[in-house]
Amino acid sequence: MGNRGWGAALVAAACAALPAAAQTDPADLASLHARLRSAPSASERLAFHDSLLASWPEALASGIGFSDQIAAIPGIGVVDAGSGSERIRIIGWNVELDDRTHRYGCFVLHASEKDPAGYAWEARTVPRRAPVWDTTTRYRENEYPGALFYSATLVHDGRKPVYLVLGWDGADGTLNRKIAETWEPSREGMRYGTSRIDVQGLRTRRLVLSYREDVTAMLRWESPARRVVMDHLSTPPGVQSPLLAGPDLTYDALVWRKGRWMLLENVEVADPELDGPWNAPKGRRRR
Repeated sequence: MGNRGWGAALVAAACAALPAAAQTDPADLASLHARLRSAPSASERLAFHDSLLASWPEALASGIGFSDQIAAIPGIGVVDAGSGSERIRIIGWNVELDDRTHRYGCFVLHASEKDPAGYAWEARTVPRRAPVWDTTTRYRENEYPGALFYSATLVHDGRKPVYLVLGWDGADGTLNRKIAETWEPSREGMRYGTSRIDVQGLRTRRLVLSYREDVTAMLRWESPARRVVMDHLSTPPGVQSPLLAGPDLTYDALVWRKGRWMLLENVEVADPELDGPWNAPKGRRRR
């Protein structure tokens, strides 16, 4: 049996020891996430990750997705936006492997009076060979690149809700990415990467900041100004590679105008903060 097989066998034994209600009890989900965080090998971490991908749907189907107990589970990221019929919640985590690539779990909940749980939910599935984030691709359901989302903001285009979400992708150990993407609800479910971001007059599905591993880059919601502020990234003269990109001490912003998030360059930022769990991660970057 290979390393992957041993890891799966260990996780199967661990999960068998949990009570029958493990699939729907937040305490047992918390236990699985704790075991994921402490697993010493990549094969064991992946096995616990796969077990969580199977357990979370049962928990969400039981109607506890919007509960405070879910938000309190250590080791996951929970992001809320909106209220009432416009409420959404993003639940996610990541697993860093030995080659510094990442696997992600992500579930998106949005309020729905038609569903017994009070919400509909969907999984964003990351394939084994995940595609790379870019600004124009409309990713299919099974081709999601994966990210940890840490912020969501609700705005409206008339009466239509539009969510701007911010995320971090640990990539492959040579660089990091931060992503700004718009989501919009539809009758078929949430639409991801809608073309609501305007860069120099051109609409794009998302903004992707790619920068070298040894620096930090800011991408955060600035509440008083109702905007997203970010570091402007530059590379050395004559070089166009994200492997050498980093902040150049100037700042850009996304502002909501006429149904679009407009990119404004060279804005003033009074007190830029490089805080939050996704900047300068140390050790195995896992939530």
